[in-house]
Amino acid sequence: APDEDDHTGAVAASDDDDDDLATSLIATVRAQFEEELQPEEQRWLTRETAQAYVDRCRGKPESKRVKMLSDALRWRIQRRDVLSSRESPFVIAGNSRAHDARIFGVDRDGDCVIMNCFALSRDYSPRGVSDHLACLFERAIDEFPKEAQARTRWTWVIDVHGFGVQH
Repeated sequence: APDEDDHTGAVAASDDDDDDLATSLIATVRAQFEEELQPEEQRWLTRETAQAYVDRCRGKPESKRVKMLSDALRWRIQRRDVLSSRESPFVIAGNSRAHDARIFGVDRDGDCVIMNCFALSRDYSPRGVSDHLACLFERAIDEFPKEAQARTRWTWVIDVHGFGVQH
């Protein structure tokens, strides 16, 4: 007998239902962006990615999943050059001290280890920080691939030396 998710008699969704939801979500969002998708977005827009949105929006209307994934894809299209390079634009421009957050490898659980030190950063602009971290996270996913949910677990060491009002 199927598992019940509450006492109202509603039946919990099966893995097959989740597969259908993720596949449907990709198709819906792809149709919205058909003309704009390039290899960088095609690489990212996978069933595994869609499944994360299905999981995060469980119990919410389909429109919520579609909006969340569409917003994320739109953000990625707007930052395509930065994301596809996997290198912070500041590093590419020769300013390697603009930001400080680095990948050090993996911990005993196989989770990517990232560290930053506030005293080493020189650029505090929101766009600069978000671009730097987005590239760092893209590299972490590429260099230390894991399956589905485990991919979202990282160890982050934050050295607060130098932390101040500017941050």
